[in-house]
Amino acid sequence: MMDVTLRRNLLINLTGSALPTLVSLVTVPLYIKVLGVERFGVMALVWVLVGYFTLCDFGISLAGQKHIARALAAADREDVGRTFWSALWTNLATGLLGAAILWAVAGAYFHWVTHASEALLAEVAQALPWIALVIPVGNVGVVFAGAISAAERFSVFNINQTIGTVLFQVLPVAAAFVFAPTLQVALGAAVIARAILALMLGVAALRVLEIRTVQPAQRSSVRGLFGYGRWMQLTMAANMIGESLDRVVVGALQPPRFVTYYAVPQNLVSRLSLLSEALSRTLFPRLAAAPREEAVEIAHHSLGFLQTLLTPVTVGALFVLEPFLHLWVGQELSTSSGDIGRIMIVGVWFAGQTTVARNLMLAQGKEAGVAHVSMLLLPAFALLLWGGVYLFGILGAVMAALVRGVVEYAALLRYCGMRARPLLREMAPHLAFVLVALVVASHVEGWIPCLAVGTALALGNMGWSLHSSATFRDVAQSAWQRLTRRARDAAPQDVATQANHGGKT
Repeated sequence: MMDVTLRRNLLINLTGSALPTLVSLVTVPLYIKVLGVERFGVMALVWVLVGYFTLCDFGISLAGQKHIARALAAADREDVGRTFWSALWTNLATGLLGAAILWAVAGAYFHWVTHASEALLAEVAQALPWIALVIPVGNVGVVFAGAISAAERFSVFNINQTIGTVLFQVLPVAAAFVFAPTLQVALGAAVIARAILALMLGVAALRVLEIRTVQPAQRSSVRGLFGYGRWMQLTMAANMIGESLDRVVVGALQPPRFVTYYAVPQNLVSRLSLLSEALSRTLFPRLAAAPREEAVEIAHHSLGFLQTLLTPVTVGALFVLEPFLHLWVGQELSTSSGDIGRIMIVGVWFAGQTTVARNLMLAQGKEAGVAHVSMLLLPAFALLLWGGVYLFGILGAVMAALVRGVVEYAALLRYCGMRARPLLREMAPHLAFVLVALVVASHVEGWIPCLAVGTALALGNMGWSLHSSATFRDVAQSAWQRLTRRARDAAPQDVATQANHGGKT
């Protein structure tokens, strides 16, 4: 079962991811109101392009995290410093190269991929220097973040990450409101927020790793990082393209407002992945440092634990999504986005479990297998996506993304080293709850009925988890014991307090 340290780190990572999400619930409607639906759609495509160029990391940050975690486990401080500086200088160089390439191709990308007006394209052209600068800033920041995570100092990481992410969400819309509602203002403020975050993470990484001197990149270290990173590069490229290609194809075949209809529920639904992302961040250093059999056991128990936590949240989200969208962004967007949002939720449920299997393979030296699965799925997904959008619009896009997620999960289970049959038996009841909720939620309207039915199904799933999962029972029992112990400790103080008040009166 997951040990106490892993559970504590998971809670820290989940809390750090959840706080910026609460802020985004406020800022997304403000972005749409201040910038407008068309400009918000173009801005979403800007971040898709920037996301592609994060591939300039070449897997170096994750390779550095893996090497630093192993060096710390072996108490090899020299290797820690050597790996850190080699990863940092390498990512800075590749980030600057990526910025130059982005500047050269961005104009053609927005001209051919979007149906934006000439005025919006002119705003994008003026914002190009800011867009390009995101790449080296982000490349440096992920090295710092990986180094902190390798040391399992997740509280330090999440404090800095939360502050930086909140700035990234608030500063652009504030600048657009104060100065001008244009893309160059909003994107410029976003880059400044990213730079502040990178600086904060850099200072924290140097302190956590106790690095006192600056070193040049070492050729042997760089070669080792690229040896791991070449497969990570292929995996990241395939996943980056696969996860954003839906918006690109929607933007290419539909007017910009349909990108907003697709991106708004996707932005909201993606927050459900916070739990799996937090678990992934928590597990990776431990999986990288553990022997093979121990790593497989940790991943197996963690996957079962993830299902018990993620399924009731998923069931509840299926019922409250459309009423929340109506309250959050209005009738027009909620009507256009409710059905596709529910299918996205099911996709996130599968993707969360895929993350555990993928991380086990990456941590244990099977990065080539992950890359092969990702690359083989990409062309089939692209064809399915294009046909789906052409025939069914944005509903076709979300169905294609769901099929890709299910197939990828099945393929990774086949190769990750965990026994697939027991895992599928454990997953089947949770999947049944999700599918029942998907069907029923599409026929229930109104806050009260949605809350009532969603809560009943979620509680039913939690009851099943208590019956079938030893890990979940252990966590629930530990939480109950802490609550009862605190209640007992507080009771004498309450009695004494009442007695003192009685004496005074």
